[in-house]
Amino acid sequence: MKNPAWNTETIREIIRLGRLPFLGAGFILYATGAVLAAIETGHISAEQFIAGYLIVMPAHLSVSYSNDYYDFDLDRPDSSTKYSGGSGTLQRHPELRNFAWRFAVFLIATSITLSIIYTITFRNPSVLLLTVSGSLLGWFYSAPPLRLSYRGLGELATAITGFIFPAMGYSVMAGGPDIRILLFSVPIMLLQLVFIINVEIPDLREDLLGGKMTLPVRLGVRDSRRIMVL
Repeated sequence: MKNPAWNTETIREIIRLGRLPFLGAGFILYATGAVLAAIETGHISAEQFIAGYLIVMPAHLSVSYSNDYYDFDLDRPDSSTKYSGGSGTLQRHPELRNFAWRFAVFLIATSITLSIIYTITFRNPSVLLLTVSGSLLGWFYSAPPLRLSYRGLGELATAITGFIFPAMGYSVMAGGPDIRILLFSVPIMLLQLVFIINVEIPDLREDLLGGKMTLPVRLGVRDSRRIMVL
């Protein structure tokens, strides 16, 4: 495989591969948890809030790069949308595949390193635990050997992120998660479940051919939409 030509177009494609709009949703969930903790504890620290998000952001961003790498054979640029079907970048530029994998690993390593520094600085090991858990969940969503989305566990993994994001925001302010953030996260987890099913429905054909056992593949579109409504 040839090496990518580093020019303006390549950089644009790398940015497109990251699917940056997803970061906005992650930030909102993170900030929601931080606000809840601030209300309950009265503790507000811009320094800790920013430091916490600098941990969350690279781990979240890594998912776009690793998923596109491992779903390379499934994704089709002509069927991709803004939120489903992959970015299509690697299909147009297969020379970027190795970069996508290395960059995903770099982002995860950055996130975990920052979480270790945070844990030492603020004596808050829950941040490290949540970071490692979230990073593993995002990586093994598509990556072997677990390949969660190929084993019918992709929806569960996505729903769990509805806890991890706000729990990170909550933990940087409150010192760690507790029953309050867990209960608060339940409706968010359900919304994440609705989101992933909605994303999976347009990908039904490709997922079926590629052996990806998503809920629409297993139950069909109609029953999947019924679950979304419930």
